[in-house]
Amino acid sequence: QAQGPPVPESQLPPGLRQWIGLDLCGQDQWIQFHGGLGEVVNRFNSQEFGPALVELASLLSPVAKDPSIAFSCATAVASALALSAQCCDQLQLPVLAARYRQLSAIFGSFDYQMKGEDYIDQSPWPIAWKQNMEGILRSMSFLKQRELQAEPWRGVP
Repeated sequence: QAQGPPVPESQLPPGLRQWIGLDLCGQDQWIQFHGGLGEVVNRFNSQEFGPALVELASLLSPVAKDPSIAFSCATAVASALALSAQCCDQLQLPVLAARYRQLSAIFGSFDYQMKGEDYIDQSPWPIAWKQNMEGILRSMSFLKQRELQAEPWRGVP
C-alpha cells in the first residue's frame, strides 16, 4: 500500500524522473542474470548453501560495480541479495545474513518507490516485497538480541 498520494512527476528531482517506471529487466544482461540466479536457486534447493553463496557473489560482483546498472533492474539485485541472506542463515552466519538483507532492502525499496509493490511481487524474480521486508525486521531483531547477549553493555543507557 502506498504511503500517500504519489508525488507528481513534475515535482520530482530531475535525477529521479528518468527512473520512474523504467524497466530494463528485459535486457540481455538481466536475462543472463536470471538464468544464473536460476542455477543458484537449484543449488540452494539441493542444500548446497556454500557453493550457492559463492555463485551469488560471482553473479552480483559485475553488476555492483556500476550503480546505474544495478538499479536498472533493482528487483533482480534485491532478489539475489535476499537469496544470499538465506544462504547465510543456513550457514549459521547471522551477521552477514542481516547485512545482505539490508542491502536487499535498498534495492527493493528503490523499485518499490519507482514501480510499486505489484511490480516486485509479479516480477519473474524470486522475491516478494512484504516477505522480504519482514525478513529484514526479523533478522535485525535477532541481530540486536545477539549483540545484547554477547555485549550486555550495549543495553545500558
